[in-house]
Amino acid sequence: MKRRHFLTQFVLAIMAVACGANTGGGSVPIGGNQPVMGACSTKDPFIFIVANHGHTLFVPISDVMNGIGNVYTTSISDATYTGSPHSHTLTVGASDMHTLKTNYSMTLNTSFNEGHSHSVSLTCVG
Repeated sequence: MKRRHFLTQFVLAIMAVACGANTGGGSVPIGGNQPVMGACSTKDPFIFIVANHGHTLFVPISDVMNGIGNVYTTSISDATYTGSPHSHTLTVGASDMHTLKTNYSMTLNTSFNEGHSHSVSLTCVG
């Protein structure tokens, strides 16, 4: 990914979180368990996939509120992606769901596939 493209995505993600957006496909990468504005009680967590090249990922608010861990699968939705179609899995444990439910964010890693993995940040936005 070119630096300019990365910086553009990063700035747009910051603006989206500041406005309370929830696209399910992006978020601001926040390291560690830092408190953020808003509770995961009414909106799905905002998701940012680092070094993304067309993957989408959805973690429903119902899973967060139930507090049960789950394995989610990414998909490719970018028609301009020219690589080999592939997916990754992301394991979100029960303790991760509890962290999200109590207004925190975290970064987890996807499975390794097609020679790479992705860091994924999940953040409550309200």
